[in-house]
Amino acid sequence: MNFEIFLFGISIISAYLIGSIIPAILISKLHGKEDIRNVGSKSAGATNVTRALGKRLGAMVFLFDLLKGFIAILTAYFIYRPAVLYSGLAVIIGHIFPIFFAFKGGKGVATSLGILIFIDWQAALISLIVFIIIVLLTRYISLGSMIGIATFAVSEILLNRTTETIGFAMVLSLIIIAKHKNNILRLLNGTENRFSLNKSKEHVHE
Repeated sequence: MNFEIFLFGISIISAYLIGSIIPAILISKLHGKEDIRNVGSKSAGATNVTRALGKRLGAMVFLFDLLKGFIAILTAYFIYRPAVLYSGLAVIIGHIFPIFFAFKGGKGVATSLGILIFIDWQAALISLIVFIIIVLLTRYISLGSMIGIATFAVSEILLNRTTETIGFAMVLSLIIIAKHKNNILRLLNGTENRFSLNKSKEHVHE
C-alpha cells in the first residue's frame, strides 16, 4: 500500500512538473522577444503567441502544449495507472500555476486537448469539431474553447463513460471555464478579441 501511495505521488508530481514547462514563454524568449505574459492579452498560450509573434510560432506552442498534456498522462499511465485522471488535473494545474515561472502560466486549453485525446479520443474529436465550428462562426477563440471543453463533459455522459471519467471531465471543464472569467466578461460587454491571422485587422487587449 505504501508503495502504491509512493507511485501515486510520483505520478502527480511528474504531471505537475511537466505542466509547469510553458512553451509560450520559452519560445518567445528564445526568439529574443519580451516575455509573452507582458504582451497583448498577457496569456502564455498559443493564441497570444500567434497574435504577437505569428502563426508559425503560435502553431508550435499549440503543438507543444498539446503534447505536454498527452505525455504527462502517458507517463502517469506507465507509473501508476489509477493516478491517470488525477495526473490530468495535476498537469493542468502545473500549466496554470507553473512552479518554474512564478506560478503564472496559461489557460490550459491546448494541454487539455492532449489529455482528452489520451483519455477518450472519440469525445475529444467531438469537442475539437465543436471548437472549430464555434471559432469559424464567431472568431472567438475563448468561446470556442469553453464550449469545446464543456462538450467533452457532455459527450462523456452521452457516451455512457465511467463515473470517474465523467467527474474528471466536469472538474476540468470548470477549471478551464473559470480561467476564462475575464473573457466571459468581455464577451458579455462586446469587447472580446475576434481571432484573425491578419494582425493588422485585429485589436488586442493591452
